[in-house]
Formats: sequence, C-alpha cells, structure tokens
Amino acid sequence: MPRDFLLMYAVHDAIRRDLVRIVGVLGGSRPVDAVRTAALAERWDYLAGVILRHHADEDARLWPAARRVLDEDGRRMLDRLEEQHAVVEVAVAETTARLTDLAAGGAAAPTPAQREAAADAAERVLRLLDAHFAAEEDRVLPMLAGRLDDGGWAGYDSIVRAAAGSGGTASVLPWLLDDAPPARVGAVLDPLPDHVRASYAAEWKQAYRQRVAAAW
Repeated sequence: MPRDFLLMYAVHDAIRRDLVRIVGVLGGSRPVDAVRTAALAERWDYLAGVILRHHADEDARLWPAARRVLDEDGRRMLDRLEEQHAVVEVAVAETTARLTDLAAGGAAAPTPAQREAAADAAERVLRLLDAHFAAEEDRVLPMLAGRLDDGGWAGYDSIVRAAAGSGGTASVLPWLLDDAPPARVGAVLDPLPDHVRASYAAEWKQAYRQRVAAAW
C-alpha cells in the first residue's frame, strides 16, 4: 500500500491550532482566573512534550534516512531544519517558564504583565514552528514521498507514535482531530480498526473535550 505523510501534516496542524488557542486566550480580553491558568499550563505541558518528542525523533530517526535519498540541496535543507529545532527548543523552554510563572500564583489570577509575557513567548513558538513546518511540508516531505526506504518509513512511524506520549491512542487521536475538517478526520480514522474508531466516537472524543474545556 502506498505510504504518505498524512499524519505528519495532522500533527503539525494540531500543534499550530493549540498554539493559536493559547496565544488567543492569554493575549485576549477574556478573564483568565486560577482555574483557567492551571488548565492552560496543563495543555502547554502536553503540547511542549509533543513538540520536543516530534523534533527529537525527526533528528534521530527520519532525517538520517532522508539523507540517504536526498541530493545535496535536500541535505542542506535538513541541516537548516535541525538548526531550527535547537532554536525552537529554547523558545519552548521560555514559554514553559512563563506558563509556570502564571500558574505559581495559586488562587490569584495572573497579572496583565504575566499574561502578556506568556502570550508573547507562545507567539514566538508559533511563528517559529509555522515557518519550520511550512519548509518541511512544502519542500522536504514532497521530495521524500516515493523515495523513503522501509527504514525511513519505520522512522516516520516512530514519530507518529511518539506524538501520543504516555497517553497512547486514546489521548492523541482526539487531540489530533480536534476541530479538524471532515476530510482530515475521515482520512485519519478510515484506516483504523473498527474498535479504535468506535472508542474514539463513543468515549475518547468526549473525554478529551471535557479535559480541555477549562483551558479554551
């Protein structure tokens, strides 16, 4: 069966979506009380883990296989992407510090200055990743389609699995498909076993929405 990068695009879009939400809540006019602050910090912790695992697995598992099939220009592009991973890591750490500062207030709502600092930090991550993902999606992944060997696709599969973290499919699938267009939802769900699709529809999606409701 032909392989594609559907799930890579889905992970990228889910990361973008949550970053936009975080920036919008922190930088917007809606009240951010202690409950929402804690919920935002929890969502950020999950998102930061996805981002860092995603990049670490690309560097360790996918890009080495990609270098075997790309020309010199393609390999230079991978060099730039790996350099960008280091920049993103610093920005993620800064955002973690800002969200930790927000949550440290306990029962007190964060100050406007704290909200602004956290929003600015998250927006920097969003800008960096949006450009970084676009370079992968527009240039690298199209070059790899049809060229990766079995080892390369195994590396890709590990990146997709890593997005789940410790929560597994029950955690990552509703996160991945939250607010996704119907065509994307169908493309992701259709190849899955019947019991996974049934659990997603009957349990996982609603449990996820309840879990994130306080943040968004």
